[in-house]
Amino acid sequence: MMRLFPVAALVIGLTGVAKGQTVPDDSQAAQVVQAFRRTPQLRIDPFRHMLVPRWGVVVSGGAIAANNALNVSDIGALIELNDNDAFLISDLLNTVGLVPAGNAAIGDGQGEGGVYVGGPFGQSLSLGLTIQGRGYGSFRMDEDAVAMLRDGNASQQSFDVGETWGAGLATAEVGAHAVVRLGPVGSQDGARVSIGFGGRYIEPIAYAREVTVLRDGTPLYVGADSVGAALDLDVAHTPDPSLGSGSGFAGDFLARVDWPTSGLYFEVLAANLGKVTVEGVERRLLSLSLASTDLG
Repeated sequence: MMRLFPVAALVIGLTGVAKGQTVPDDSQAAQVVQAFRRTPQLRIDPFRHMLVPRWGVVVSGGAIAANNALNVSDIGALIELNDNDAFLISDLLNTVGLVPAGNAAIGDGQGEGGVYVGGPFGQSLSLGLTIQGRGYGSFRMDEDAVAMLRDGNASQQSFDVGETWGAGLATAEVGAHAVVRLGPVGSQDGARVSIGFGGRYIEPIAYAREVTVLRDGTPLYVGADSVGAALDLDVAHTPDPSLGSGSGFAGDFLARVDWPTSGLYFEVLAANLGKVTVEGVERRLLSLSLASTDLG
């Protein structure tokens, strides 16, 4: 069994997000339907179609990702190198130098594509159904492993790989959500409160996870003319996605307060609360041993 909460490896866990934003009256964003100009966050919002004040069918897809090293320009440069067949392994290793000193290298991503159908029942209630496919992924390279790649062995020769792992999950999901609208509160131009809730049934399609640890706690050694390593790779995956099975459920919650005349809102979102069971997972423990006193 793999828990969606609080598994950071899959970017799916309990996340509380509180944000405030103002939209100028002359901004183009002010002309866009409210649901599609909400503050971005590190997940694909399960309520984004629910706040559109009319019935409809939406076919949509999207992806979102974050890391603590590369910005958009850096990623664009790597893509250009790859397009020109000039991308080298050294270019990838050089990006490690962009990780802040003393920090692990981390990355999270989520993508989806699917169909939504729904709309409002009067002014106080909206209902919607979704059918979609989703992919989740995450990795973490421990700060000691980052230091080895970034700083070399000039200042130290022994390194730890610490908590270094990567994981991914692909799913098919069916969900139902509702948004209840209350207000205006206090006056005709007062605050409007939206409460959203719903859930998704999850069918796992493919899953993979890899964890690297030092065998018996022996450090990885990189000296002037010698190197030594004893690593264990704990690998778990579904070997044939067509045979993958299991089930799960995730719940979503939204609380939002709007002041329409000023363009100000506050919002709290908790998404992907629940767990998923992945069956048919094979687990292997692979070992890597390396020792040399003659690098020449």
